[in-house]
Amino acid sequence: MKSLLTLAALGWLGFAVAACASSTRSGPTTSGAIAPAATRSSAPPSSATVKDSNDLDDDAAGDDDRLVVAYGHNASPDEARAIEDAVRRYYAVAVRDNGTKACSMLASTAVEALVEESGDSTDPSARTCSAIVSKLLRLHHRQLVAALGTLKVTMVRVQAGIGLVVMRFATTPEPRKIPVRREAGVWKMKDVLDSGMP
Repeated sequence: MKSLLTLAALGWLGFAVAACASSTRSGPTTSGAIAPAATRSSAPPSSATVKDSNDLDDDAAGDDDRLVVAYGHNASPDEARAIEDAVRRYYAVAVRDNGTKACSMLASTAVEALVEESGDSTDPSARTCSAIVSKLLRLHHRQLVAALGTLKVTMVRVQAGIGLVVMRFATTPEPRKIPVRREAGVWKMKDVLDSGMP
C-alpha cells in the first residue's frame, strides 16, 4: 500500500507543483462544470507534430511522446465519444471521493493490482478497492476538482480493446494521459489517476 501511495503521490506532485507555480492558470473550481467535448483530429500524427516541445517537457532532444501519440490508431468517432464520456464520468465520481463508484469504473486488472499492493495493511477493511481508492481520491481532491473544470480530451488512441486518452487541463502546463480498457462493452480506467507524458 505504501508503494502504491508513494507512486501516486509522486505522479501528482508534479501536477500540484505545476498548478501552484503558475499565476496565469485558473485555480480550483467548485462548480463541477465539465468542459465541452474536444474536437479530435482524424489524421495520424506526423513527425512534425510529435515533438517534445508540444508537451513542454525538458527533454527536447528525444521523441519519447511518440510512444503515446503513435499507439494503435485513432479511435473512431463513436469509440472516441464513448471513451471520453467514460473519462468525464470517472472524473466526476473521483471529485466526489466516491471510492465505491470509482472502483466500479476501474478495469478488473486495476482493481486486482490495487488490492494486491495493499497487502501490507493489517486492517482487512483497508485492503478493499473502495478504501484504497477513497484514500487516493481524498489525497488529490483539490487537483481533481481543478482538473475536472478544465478537462479537454485532445487525443484518443486504441488498439485491441486498450486505449490511451491524452488530456489537457488549464491547471497543468503539460498534457496528461490515462489508459482505458474495454470490458464487456464498457470502457473502464486502467489507472486510478492520470499521469504525465513520457
